[in-house]
Amino acid sequence: MIGSLINAAAIVVGALVGRLTRRNLPPPWEHRVRLLLGGAALYTGACAMGRGLGDAGLAKGLLRAVLLLVALIAGRAAGAALGVQTLVSRGGRYASHRLSAEGRPSCLPGDQAFLAATAVFCLAPLALIGPLLEGLGNDFKALLIKAAMDGMAMVTLVRALGVAAAGAALPVLAIQGSIGLWTRWMAMSHAHPAVLAGLTAASGFIVLTVALVVFGINRIRMADYLPALLLAPLLFRFAG
Repeated sequence: MIGSLINAAAIVVGALVGRLTRRNLPPPWEHRVRLLLGGAALYTGACAMGRGLGDAGLAKGLLRAVLLLVALIAGRAAGAALGVQTLVSRGGRYASHRLSAEGRPSCLPGDQAFLAATAVFCLAPLALIGPLLEGLGNDFKALLIKAAMDGMAMVTLVRALGVAAAGAALPVLAIQGSIGLWTRWMAMSHAHPAVLAGLTAASGFIVLTVALVVFGINRIRMADYLPALLLAPLLFRFAG
């Protein structure tokens, strides 16, 4: 739960910064931070995919790469059919509506400010992928990236929504911590190595898509790939 604790702490720190200062990060520094976060996401995603594909020799690694591609294509199709990205986007639209609401931030109801901030931080793909990677292999780099993003976002959110938005740190800790603990239990309860490898590889790919979005290269519907987290372990397991 180290990564989730850091994530929750970053949200609180961002809220404090937002309340204590009205200065925003200068555009050149904001650009540098974006490049740094994008590079970190590329590295994190590549490392996770490497662990998932490369721990069983060259031949099996190539087979797993093909199976991962199949899982991603099928998962993307299933996600689009189920409207996964649409459901996630609704949370973002709710937060945007609250941000654009008329009136002073202090006039916004505290429960709505809390829900809007919670939607922003808990419906992001990294809110699922980060705890999974930490539980699978003590790799909390993805959660460190999310913590930096959430902390910077909270600086703006707390000014627009009020101090109640900082309460989102609690559901972030509870939800992500629970996912991480469940994944750690699964990894330690003699789950088949191929299942864990498939989950790790698919998670790594989704982190790579986060990097592309951070760089602004493409608007990828990341959440539609989430069904691949189920398909990749199944395919890896059947392939041995």
